[in-house]
Amino acid sequence: MKDKDKDVTPDKSEVLRASEEKYRLLFATEKDAIIVVEAESRRIVDANDSALQLYGYSKKEILGLTGPDLSSEPEKSDAAISEISKSTDKRLHFHIRNHKKKDGTIFPVEISSGTFILQDRRMISAVIRDITERKQAEFALRQSEEKYRSLVDFTTDSIYLVDKNYKYLFINKTHLLRLGLSEDQYINRAYSEFHSPEETGLFILKAGNVFKTDSSAQYEYRSFRDGKYFLQTFSPVRNANNETTAITVISKDINMLKQSEEKLYSLSITDELTGLYNRRGFLALCEQQLKLANRDKRGRFLVSVDIDYLKIINDSLGHKAGDLALIETAVILKESFRDSDIIGRIGGDEFEIMVIESSETGIETLISRLKANLDTHNSKTKRTYELSLSIGTAFYNPEHPCTIDELLSKADKLMYEEKKKKKS
Repeated sequence: MKDKDKDVTPDKSEVLRASEEKYRLLFATEKDAIIVVEAESRRIVDANDSALQLYGYSKKEILGLTGPDLSSEPEKSDAAISEISKSTDKRLHFHIRNHKKKDGTIFPVEISSGTFILQDRRMISAVIRDITERKQAEFALRQSEEKYRSLVDFTTDSIYLVDKNYKYLFINKTHLLRLGLSEDQYINRAYSEFHSPEETGLFILKAGNVFKTDSSAQYEYRSFRDGKYFLQTFSPVRNANNETTAITVISKDINMLKQSEEKLYSLSITDELTGLYNRRGFLALCEQQLKLANRDKRGRFLVSVDIDYLKIINDSLGHKAGDLALIETAVILKESFRDSDIIGRIGGDEFEIMVIESSETGIETLISRLKANLDTHNSKTKRTYELSLSIGTAFYNPEHPCTIDELLSKADKLMYEEKKKKKS
């Protein structure tokens, strides 16, 4: 019984030997390179198989080297060893260095090192990891970021990112210049801080729709700041979980395009000779006015004006004189009617005026002014003929609506009756 109760505690030397074997196994099988350097002499006293494979040395060769011999910058390596060996705490030291293989190849490494005492000598244990692939990936990423940055900074388009709170995450140089900001002035600042409440509300409506639908959208936009036109593209930015966390806005300046479109449209509805609306432009605007008249229950007057004896002027004095008569008539009409009235030349010598917001008394006043201006013009012009106009008016009653063509016919009929009276 006493034999069974005999102390079976293992010998301290056996515990130490087992511990050494365990750490030797870890040392040998570790995938990262491990070297042990004597701090004072800098001599390498041990290295695992991973270190031999990494540097290309045999065990015998590497044990004949010092720690700085493995570095492409031995002075920095020697200084680092001195710093670590003087340290009295237990913390690990981390460094990124360029090391050198046996064949002279330079490669980047990440080193974590610490010190321990062995037989009264200070040793430095260094775990070394080849980070060539990581550096290459970082370099590729940096190049990609530089290319992207160059692209977004040197484009003439405004590019910016906002989060779900409509705070700026990024603004490229073009848009910074447009807002009059520097790069450090927009961080954590909201869109509303640089735009009016009305403009902010419009932006939130557009951006909010992209957050809601998780899809891109395009809008034509006229800036409240300077009236310029832009084509805005709103696109969702997703995180690793495919959740939309931000929106990219690319704003392309289309002001010149819009001006060209407006100019082309203006040319398409303008009479080249007189500068008045042509038939197409006049009829389009009159259609709108008749719809407004139906809605607000207020009538409109249409005035037809025709130049008398234009064919005689053309035949006897030439077409330049006839063109001048048309131009002068246009000027008289502009002087006689208001800016809100729509004046058009819809045929050779036929002019039409849609009078906005006028009573029966008011239209009589306008016609009287037209005749007075015509008389004044003739009195000041020394020609062999006097400019003569025949006039007819028609009223559009929203209680009994008709088409614009029917209204034109009514006014033209009265105008031709006046013309016949002059001839008779």
